[in-house]
Amino acid sequence: MSEEKNELKAYIEASIDEKFEREAVIRKTEASRVYLYRHKESGKRIIQRHSKNRNDDVYRILRNKRLCSLPQIYEVCSDDDWLMVLEEYIDGKNLAAVTDSGTLKTKQACKYAYDICNALTELHTLGIIHRDIKPANVIINGNNEAVLIDLNIARSVSESDDKDTASLGTVGYAAPEQYGISQSGKSTDIYALGVLLNIMITGVHPAINSPKGPIKHIIQKATNVQISRRYQSAKEMQKELRLYI
Repeated sequence: MSEEKNELKAYIEASIDEKFEREAVIRKTEASRVYLYRHKESGKRIIQRHSKNRNDDVYRILRNKRLCSLPQIYEVCSDDDWLMVLEEYIDGKNLAAVTDSGTLKTKQACKYAYDICNALTELHTLGIIHRDIKPANVIINGNNEAVLIDLNIARSVSESDDKDTASLGTVGYAAPEQYGISQSGKSTDIYALGVLLNIMITGVHPAINSPKGPIKHIIQKATNVQISRRYQSAKEMQKELRLYI
């Protein structure tokens, strides 16, 4: 690790120890650690992520940008083994807890999907693919808006790659191309959003059951196995979702 990285990492860790107190361990695995910190004076909360998936470039692109329906990334640093990120804490209810309690009305589900389209438009414009859209990675904030979180397996689009270097994603939500068939792209996130929309409305994967009526068309198009037959942008899908909110 370079001297410059050593100094930055030491400075960030010292600042956190001095000004914040750890409030909760959100996740702790061999590959990922997520902590919630609270500022000792202001009470402001931040998230500290440690990840062994070295997608430093994604977080550096997002650092200090205020983007719609995404948490702000405050700082990024890394050592030889871990990537560390400080990001905005989104106060609200995890969508997984909402869907675990039951299905949503079509209008509400479409509203949340519409919000996530805002986040995807921001990411895709910057050349970033989220790759892990699922209820656990969506927070419903105090304004009843969906915020997309957790970019631990997000990647920058590479023109030189014809397929992803690793099969990452969540089974059921991951698009076929995420299993080494081809490179993940914008429509990969759209596929996962289509699955998420179906689960919000019916409680199950679209392969098991889909809602009746026009909304079924949106889900079927978003989750088509053939990439060319899906929505080609989040804005395109959002345009149709607007009719149901």
